[in-house]
Amino acid sequence: MSFHTFAAGAAFVAPLLVYKYLWQYFPWLNAFAYTHQYKDDFVGFSNFSNVPLDVLITFLIVGVIEEITKFMAVKMTANGKINSVDDAIEICITAALGFAFVENIIYFTNIMTVRGPDNILFPFVFRSLFSTFAHVMFSGMLGYYYGLAHFAGPILKDETLQKPLADFQVHCKAIALPGRRGIP
Repeated sequence: MSFHTFAAGAAFVAPLLVYKYLWQYFPWLNAFAYTHQYKDDFVGFSNFSNVPLDVLITFLIVGVIEEITKFMAVKMTANGKINSVDDAIEICITAALGFAFVENIIYFTNIMTVRGPDNILFPFVFRSLFSTFAHVMFSGMLGYYYGLAHFAGPILKDETLQKPLADFQVHCKAIALPGRRGIP
């Protein structure tokens, strides 16, 4: 199970590479082109800790796309193999490690080719410590909630919860679609 999940996580870097490759032919697909308009806006509490808004939006876009692809790898390999919430966390983290492994190889190869081997130390340390840890941490959180959702089926079928859940669903729809109230 672990090897298949690791390999699937590694393989799901490919769709992102295809997406990036398509930017040269379809510039409107490049989500980062839209964030450029926010380059002069900053988020922060002092001059010391300001972050450009375009960088923050870019990281959010990348994070969502990467988490979706890693979750696709999990869904592809985890059928019938989740026996506890811990299993779901483990599977998601394994997919994240496969994804980070291939992503780091691509980054390191690119840095070595463009900048040369003398400039690999800082990116190596940063990506090995922070980027890989971020993949593991975010996928671990996803795995926790995926595991809870996986085992929530029997609880959600309980008839005493059907009415409150239906009411909650109506309220969520009303909030999400402000122009349409009272959606059944």
